[in-house]
Amino acid sequence: MLPRLPGVGHGRLPARARPGRRRGAARRSGGPARRGGPHAPPVPPPGGTCAPRAQPGQRRRPLRRRSPRGVRPARPGRPGRAAPGGLPRGGGGRGAAGARGAVDGALRGPAAARVALSPRGEARGMRSDSFEVAAPDGTIRARLGLAPDGALALDLADPEGRIRATLTVEPSGAAALKLADARGTYRLTAGSWADGSASVDLFDAGRNHRVSLAEAPDGPAGLTVWDQAGHLRALLAHGPAPEREASVEFWDRDGSYRAGFGAWPDGGTGAELLDGAGTLRTRVGQRAEGPATLELYGADGRFKAAMGEYPDGAGRLNLWNADGSSVEGAG
Repeated sequence: MLPRLPGVGHGRLPARARPGRRRGAARRSGGPARRGGPHAPPVPPPGGTCAPRAQPGQRRRPLRRRSPRGVRPARPGRPGRAAPGGLPRGGGGRGAAGARGAVDGALRGPAAARVALSPRGEARGMRSDSFEVAAPDGTIRARLGLAPDGALALDLADPEGRIRATLTVEPSGAAALKLADARGTYRLTAGSWADGSASVDLFDAGRNHRVSLAEAPDGPAGLTVWDQAGHLRALLAHGPAPEREASVEFWDRDGSYRAGFGAWPDGGTGAELLDGAGTLRTRVGQRAEGPATLELYGADGRFKAAMGEYPDGAGRLNLWNADGSSVEGAG
C-alpha cells in the first residue's frame, strides 16, 4: 500500500488598505487626505508650519525612496493580526496548513526591508523576510515569507483573496506545491519529502484522499486509488519484495482484497480471485519451475479441482470431495 497523505485545509487572504491611504488613518479635518502612504510629506498641524519650499535656483531635498508599487515590506515592531480563515495582515503569521501534515506556509516574523544600494547610491533590490503584493482594490494576491525556523513559502490568491496555490520549502528538506479549487479547498499536492519519497496526491471536493502516485526508497512505486469512504480500492505497483514484484490489485467497498494479477518474486505469474471473506477461490497462472495450472477452491479453502500440465507432458484434471479426499480425474 502506497503512503497516504492527510487532507489539507484552505484559507483566505485578507484585504489590504487601498493604495494611497494608510491603514487605520483618517482624513485630517480642514484639509485633503494625505497621499502616498507613510512616505508623503506631512500636513502641517493647526498653527504649525512645514519645511519651506525651495527657492529658485535652490535644489529641493529629495523625498524618501518608496517601495515598488504593489509590494509592501513588513514593518518592524508591528506584527499583523490574523484574519479569520486567511493569512494574517501586515506580513505576520503562517499561511494555510500544508500537505502531509508537515508542510505549510511560512509567512511570519515581520522585519524591516533593507534596500541594497550600488556604489552610485542607486537602489538595486529590497531585502525582507516577508513581502506582499496587492491588487488595485487592496486585495492581497501574493505573499512570500520566511519563518524563524527557516521554512520559506509563497502563497498566491485569486481576486477574492482565496489561496489557490502554495509553494513551500522546509528546513527538513521537504518541498511541496499545493493547488486549491475556486472554494479554496486543496485538491492537488506534489512534493518531495524528507524521508526520501516523492508523490503527487489528488483530493476530492470533500477533502477525501482519492489518488496517489508515489515512490519511496523502502516501499512500492505506483498508483493507488481510494473511494470516498477512504477504503483502498485499486493498486498498480512495483515492489517491494517479497510482497510483490509487479501487480494490479483490487479491493471491494468493505476493504477486502478480491483480485490480483501480476508477476511475483518467486518467478511465477498469474491471477487470483477471492471471496468477500478473503478466501482464495480461483487461481490461474504459471509457476516459475513448471507449466500453467488452473486451481479451484471451496469456501473452506480446500482444493476442489485442479487442471494442468504435468512434468511428463500429459494434461490432467484432478477433483476433490467435500471431505478433502481426491477423486480420480480424467487425464
